[in-house]
Amino acid sequence: MKNKSKRFRPEFRDRAARMVLEEEKNHPSLCSAVMMIAPKLDIHPDTLSKSTRLHERADGLQ
Repeated sequence: MKNKSKRFRPEFRDRAARMVLEEEKNHPSLCSAVMMIAPKLDIHPDTLSKSTRLHERADGLQ
């Protein structure tokens, strides 16, 4: 079985992270927001979670 690794452009990662942070307002936790958004973007939840944390650090939100 081959590991199909995807490379996402920085713009995609930033947009996905902003989507999660916006959606977090409607969920009890960041994790549940990630779990809702990840399948819609065809991205693994762990990857999306990491991108969101990096986005928060870069913007000084954390």
